[in-house]
Amino acid sequence: MPDGVMLIIPTKIMPFVRSSLISWPGKLRMGMDALIPARRDNRDESLSHFVRRRLGAEALDKIAEPMIAGIYVADAENLSLQSTFPRFLDMEKKYGSLLRGMLAQKRAASIMAATEMVSRQRRCS
Repeated sequence: MPDGVMLIIPTKIMPFVRSSLISWPGKLRMGMDALIPARRDNRDESLSHFVRRRLGAEALDKIAEPMIAGIYVADAENLSLQSTFPRFLDMEKKYGSLLRGMLAQKRAASIMAATEMVSRQRRCS
């Protein structure tokens, strides 16, 4: 997994951009996730279809499929998104994209950590 990618979602710009795992067209396609409208229906889809739709075929081939094969020892074409990675489905529904969802979760974690630090400082004073 390249630095700057968590599961299949780019989380840090520069390490992801510098990685040679994904071609420039593949990186641009993964970035398009933020512009692709979320699915409106609640039908399940295969994990491979979801990754291809949100992030592109290269992300599926070079990141998702190897990871999925190591976790599930199965073909992503035959795995249900709802059963395997419901978090991705939730991010798409709540934030409209995986990238926006990951950024929102990182912001929330930072705020929570800062709040906890202030709380500890007050207890120690």
